[in-house]
Amino acid sequence: MVSFAAVPAHERLSFWREMSSKMWMPLDAHCEPGLEGAFQAHVALSGLGLVQATLLTAPSLTIRRTPHLIRRSDPETFFVTCTVRGHAIGEQAGRQADLRVGDLMLRDSSQPYLTTFESRGPRGRAGAVAAVSALLAATARTGPARAQLGADPG
Repeated sequence: MVSFAAVPAHERLSFWREMSSKMWMPLDAHCEPGLEGAFQAHVALSGLGLVQATLLTAPSLTIRRTPHLIRRSDPETFFVTCTVRGHAIGEQAGRQADLRVGDLMLRDSSQPYLTTFESRGPRGRAGAVAAVSALLAATARTGPARAQLGADPG
């Protein structure tokens, strides 16, 4: 669990950017103008090998992954994100998705993207599962797993 409570208020958004770079990859993050000093976030992480699960709780936040940041560092990772509380708008590869609670979004760290999390209450929440692209490519070569949700085992 990463909490921002002990970080001085005026340094929290900078701390978020630094921690994001260490936990995932370099990101450009901004919150609504005038709210930087009140920025609060909590991040819970859990990992198993090349797969990482994250639960992010934060106020309205815009995250941008630019070509410059991709050149700086690209973990070649796919993220499946689910909006748990609040609302999100995701943009990548010329497509835009309006995400409500329960909606899923797939993002590729190797391509520029923009995601805006909007919370009408105190904080929005999103969960994400990240998997390294090479892991997914290896799975594609060996074929899908036999056990699938809802599949007849016989």
